[in-house]
Amino acid sequence: MVATSALPCSYSKAWSPSDDANLYAWYNQTGLGDTGADQTTWADQSGNGRDLSESGSTNPTISTTLVNGNKGIAFAENTGMSRSSFLDLDGQDFLVAVYFADTSSGDFENLSVIFDLDAPTTGYGLLYMNFSTFLKITTVGKDDGAVNVTTGDGHTELFGSNGVHGGGVVLVMHKQGDTVTVTINGIELTQFTESVTSTGLDAFHLGSYSGLSNESLTTVNYETVVMVGDSIPDITRKAVEGYMAHKFAKHPRLKSLANTDTHRYRKAKPWGRGQK
Repeated sequence: MVATSALPCSYSKAWSPSDDANLYAWYNQTGLGDTGADQTTWADQSGNGRDLSESGSTNPTISTTLVNGNKGIAFAENTGMSRSSFLDLDGQDFLVAVYFADTSSGDFENLSVIFDLDAPTTGYGLLYMNFSTFLKITTVGKDDGAVNVTTGDGHTELFGSNGVHGGGVVLVMHKQGDTVTVTINGIELTQFTESVTSTGLDAFHLGSYSGLSNESLTTVNYETVVMVGDSIPDITRKAVEGYMAHKFAKHPRLKSLANTDTHRYRKAKPWGRGQK
């Protein structure tokens, strides 16, 4: 007897970002070189050809620290990856999801740019500063300024024992209409409301603002997903959080925006094209 699944074919596989029509760019382990080797290009796996190139004075390398068997690109001082023509933010929702870790040992002065969309003084992005044990600041860039986060459940999740130093975190920035929500392992870091004014084909940077000095010390980016569309629902954010959390064995940390243990994908990864 041959066993057959009672599930519709669209549910017969684990969901991945490629199953979403809004996928704009996807940087993952596919095509990365050997651990310790230089990596000057990160090929886009979305099929859209939006590859990133090294943009600093020092080449990024493939991290010797794996997360659940997955490789990532390690950024050090004066390193970064970027693409100069990326997207026009006007009138569109977007979602940027990153799994990243800080592989340094202990606490010390560290200024790390995780991503930047548009430009250092405008647009959207995230950087964090870890200065010993007494000053930990997360700066969330937005189109009309910045938000500094020093307390709260999301801040604790980022810097706590299970956070960026404890194997990494799932960061998601999701713009839905005029509301932008930033989560760490599903927990709200910050939320703000604003309209988008774009400068045109905005640049995209990982690891630094175009390779400026003293940024992204010891930071490893393991995967980045970018989605852009006229409408990106909240369930898509949850699916991306679940996909990344299970891939990097972080799912026991997934919580809801209200910081409860009821995240949709806390125990099971998103499944099939019909995850909605």
